[in-house]
Amino acid sequence: MDVISKGKDVIQRNITEIENRTDISDDEKVSTIIKTFAAGCASIAIQPFPIADFFILTPIQAYMGSRIGAIRGMPISESKMTEIINQDAFNNRPNAAMELGPEGARCKIRDVLEKAILSIPECSGKDQLVKIVKKQAKVLMSAGSDGK
Repeated sequence: MDVISKGKDVIQRNITEIENRTDISDDEKVSTIIKTFAAGCASIAIQPFPIADFFILTPIQAYMGSRIGAIRGMPISESKMTEIINQDAFNNRPNAAMELGPEGARCKIRDVLEKAILSIPECSGKDQLVKIVKKQAKVLMSAGSDGK
């Protein structure tokens, strides 16, 4: 099996069809979804793109919410989740970069990313997936910073 197929299998098992897994509890499924999406959103959120919150993060968060709903047996559409998330933007709720500053947000993201990597279940493609995630995170974390 090639790297792409292994990656697709990991994504299917841990994101797109996680609600069908019987080897872990619903709480573990939700935790996996939250950690996975938090790492992805955190990597995007530190980018110096003011519209990233609305046009990039909102759909990702909406999909995360729909996955959690599926796990809990309470399906919710991505459009409904988007509506809920947009209320946060409308109410100008703070984010990590605003609260912690850019370097504090980067530290928090590194911590979340490490926890997300640790949550990847054992599988044949785990080592390759971890390398890909770390490489991509390094690229994203260095954008807009001093390269650390």
